[in-house]
Amino acid sequence: MLKMKSNESAFNFVIKNQETRSELARRNHLAFFTIYLSHFAKYRIAPFHHEFFKLTEDENTDLAVITAFRGSAKSTIFTLSNSIWSIVGKMQKKYVVIFSQTQEQVGQHFKNLKMILGSPLMKADLGPFEEDEWNATSLYIPKYRARIMVASVEQKIRGFTHGEHRPDLIVLDDVENNESVETQEGRDKTYRWFVTEILPLGDSNTKCIIVGSPLHEDSLLLRLKTEIVSGKRSGVYREFPLLDDDDNIAWPGKYSNMEAIEKLRLRIGNEFAFQREYLLKPIDDHEPVVRSEWIHQFSGVPQPAQNETVSYAIGVDPSLGGGDKNDPTGIVSCMILGLGENKRYYILPNIINRQMGLSEIVTTLDLIIKGFGGQYSTTIYVEEVALQGWLTRELQSKNFLAVGVKIHGLDKRTRLGMTTNRMQLGKILFCNPGTDILQNQMLKFGMLKHDDVVDAYSTLIQGIAENEAVPQTVEMIKCVNMYRKII
Repeated sequence: MLKMKSNESAFNFVIKNQETRSELARRNHLAFFTIYLSHFAKYRIAPFHHEFFKLTEDENTDLAVITAFRGSAKSTIFTLSNSIWSIVGKMQKKYVVIFSQTQEQVGQHFKNLKMILGSPLMKADLGPFEEDEWNATSLYIPKYRARIMVASVEQKIRGFTHGEHRPDLIVLDDVENNESVETQEGRDKTYRWFVTEILPLGDSNTKCIIVGSPLHEDSLLLRLKTEIVSGKRSGVYREFPLLDDDDNIAWPGKYSNMEAIEKLRLRIGNEFAFQREYLLKPIDDHEPVVRSEWIHQFSGVPQPAQNETVSYAIGVDPSLGGGDKNDPTGIVSCMILGLGENKRYYILPNIINRQMGLSEIVTTLDLIIKGFGGQYSTTIYVEEVALQGWLTRELQSKNFLAVGVKIHGLDKRTRLGMTTNRMQLGKILFCNPGTDILQNQMLKFGMLKHDDVVDAYSTLIQGIAENEAVPQTVEMIKCVNMYRKII
């Protein structure tokens, strides 16, 4: 809930005049909300709420995907206030459709919409709002020749029209839940529903707003994020966690200090739920991905047995650049001893976890390889997602043995889980000390701000596994070693 500043005397003077008040409300969504939905306001407005209102007023965006923490007033602003303002205000929408996951949610939205439209002040300024054609899921407003309809995900929706109008504002509010994102089938079903049924409902002037919490790395919200960020889909993506990376509180009017945040955390009582719903980290609350007893350690430099095959491998999770807002680049290296069933993978202590540009990444990898002595082959496995193939190509152009590793649509949790079999068997060993950051990110997977080192590690092991699927002989490895010496 929101609360406006009480010292805005000029604004208060303006709204005393009905004609001025109603005209201001039509022009500005924030003013509309302040005047007619003040009963929803309990806390002082936060800076991110201004971004909410700007997104609703943006006529140049056909798709807006917003993830925000629970209790941020996202439903109040985007689903309730915006649906009405878009009709009575300057947007002049004619057919608004709201979707939610369950009939219970749909019923609550409908109840709130009727309550807002029933406000005496709103009816006097912007009405009348006759209730003759209101039913359990639809509100018709004759004065504006407009309709608001609410529906659940499971409802048949083909052919939604209101007279000559197709839906020109579509709002999806929490259309996913923990059950719907639990399986790949469920996530695919929601995505297909959005692409094949929701988007075709609209017309060229239709705006679609999706709000919710990212419950899974492969959820609809985060699939759309990937498509928007990569340029495959037009639209904007915004996320508003309760705490940023520096623990700044997004809504100080509601949570005044970290003590209030800790009180909230204790009230929730489940760290996984708190991370998901308030910090927007889509982590699974099932069994941990990695257990401490699975982590086998070694100290010192591994010594190969006589005539034992030796090679090196490096996993890289590259960031998209060196700016302050980019994730760090993660680099994890390992020494591989032996062949077949006797092969062991020693994770080395030269782990990198910092923001780097392209040239620094290449220089760093070159220094790491030189540190191996130059007499053994070193394969660099690079995670490739979206446009990240640039690093693989750059390394190959400089004669590094670089291989791109596709994630094949697998989420981070699944990819890390795929490494645990070798870990439990003691085939993957971790240098102690020196790999603490990796071990910490694995054991606390999903609860830390960054997991770039884990991503680099998963890429390393996945790349090795895929490379091993192609039979190699000692002679082949020796040839690669010779090639490295020549270049």
